[in-house]
Amino acid sequence: MGRLLRSVLAALVLLALLPVAPASGKDSKKADNSAVLDVLPGPNGRLGIRSLVKKFGLTYVRIVIDHQTPQDPINVLIRFELPHMKSCPLNDPPEHPSEVEATWQAAPGADAFLPMNVWARSLSRGSGAVFLAAACSNS
Repeated sequence: MGRLLRSVLAALVLLALLPVAPASGKDSKKADNSAVLDVLPGPNGRLGIRSLVKKFGLTYVRIVIDHQTPQDPINVLIRFELPHMKSCPLNDPPEHPSEVEATWQAAPGADAFLPMNVWARSLSRGSGAVFLAAACSNS
């Protein structure tokens, strides 16, 4: 599993560094993003959070893979736009879209990514409550 994870990440990093033809750039970027979503830990020990992103109504705005040297951990940061709510339990939803950043990290030689903040933990556990609460928050 560790080799597979490193191979997938190495391919993603290389794809990000290669120039892409304008006509296929959007499709290539979408495939890269899907590959990243597919290697992150999901609920019940399975890989992949793509279906959860869709289920919770999240839209990813930006995905960043940070891995400076082989000795550094691999960090995956995903900025999500929270769902647009039509109504909220205690108050009106904010008029501006809110964004949050979920972070996962894998140590060198590790077999899997670990969620590093509340947003990543919620996605990896399959719990959307924190996203819905944040979408109704005015802060």
